[in-house]
Amino acid sequence: MHTSKVIAAGLFICAGIMLLSKLWTTTKPSTGAALSVFLAIWLIISVVNLWIGVYRAGYSIAEELPIFAVAFSVPAIASLFAARFLMNN
Repeated sequence: MHTSKVIAAGLFICAGIMLLSKLWTTTKPSTGAALSVFLAIWLIISVVNLWIGVYRAGYSIAEELPIFAVAFSVPAIASLFAARFLMNN
């Protein structure tokens, strides 16, 4: 359940950053910059989530790495598709 909440949070953060980039300026390079910003922020959030799972929840790194991979990659892949869609429109 926690992983799905983290993934949903990542998708909302992605949508927010992409929306702000479209509202802020109408040039296409802003979408690429928004993608870079989101991926950097999301990587940091995902690593913090990994750290919390290992040090506070008591899971081993071997148990947390697959969860980290899913929690990071689903919003990251969605952001790549969103950026590609926004750059083509």
